[in-house]
Amino acid sequence: MEGTKSVNETRNSRYRKIFEKPISKITDILVKIPHISANKITVAGTVSVLLGGALKALPENIINSDLGISLIALGLIGIGAMADGFDGAVARRLGISSVDGALLDMMMDRIQESGLAFSRMVAAFFRNDDLGIAAATAAGITNPLTSYTRALAEEKGGSVSEAGEKFPATIGNRFPRAIMNTPATIFPEPQNIPLQNILDTMATIGNLAATLERYGKCKKIPKIIGPLTKDQYTAAKKKELMKKFIPVNTIILGMTAIGLIGIKNLGRS
Repeated sequence: MEGTKSVNETRNSRYRKIFEKPISKITDILVKIPHISANKITVAGTVSVLLGGALKALPENIINSDLGISLIALGLIGIGAMADGFDGAVARRLGISSVDGALLDMMMDRIQESGLAFSRMVAAFFRNDDLGIAAATAAGITNPLTSYTRALAEEKGGSVSEAGEKFPATIGNRFPRAIMNTPATIFPEPQNIPLQNILDTMATIGNLAATLERYGKCKKIPKIIGPLTKDQYTAAKKKELMKKFIPVNTIILGMTAIGLIGIKNLGRS
């Protein structure tokens, strides 16, 4: 049963296994760099992603070459995505995996997702796209819910499928979200197709489906009585962190959306 798998087994999902060999080879090179650490890679990746998102949030009258800016932003977000694949690998290779490192990695992932959602909200504002603002807001608000329900299961000594079991839950986890977030942020309206609106709506549906699927699995996992294992302790800390992050994230994105739509409608009157 899924609930009896270890946390390490769920980390090696089918998505991660696809890139296991190239990540291993590049990790061999990274660990030879002086003063390298997984946390430095995590933070650097987050900064890169947020810079890419910030570039795409600029209004078109400030950007001299929209395509050039888009390609630079794509490169920055791509670097951040690669860093997300290497930080854990470097930590395990150096034998320095820690609870604090796991918490930092999770928080940086959520901040990246919320930062890109914020970027798409602002970009939609400059396009006069109310639906785009709403879609990006919904995706940004629902993104961290899957992390919370996963932590609930792992705290009880069980696990849930990282990749999801049934569609649309299969698109409600980190890897498919990254695949959708990138084109939604970089190319929101190719050939006047509302790609950002479509992808953010898909992400929201996937997030909600994955959250419900994970919560249903979590309820079936019997809680282990006794001292917490390291994985359970880490999951408990993640759960508490998400309980604080989710309301703050919801308020920030929700109030920003209301403000952007309000400002735009005032300009029309």
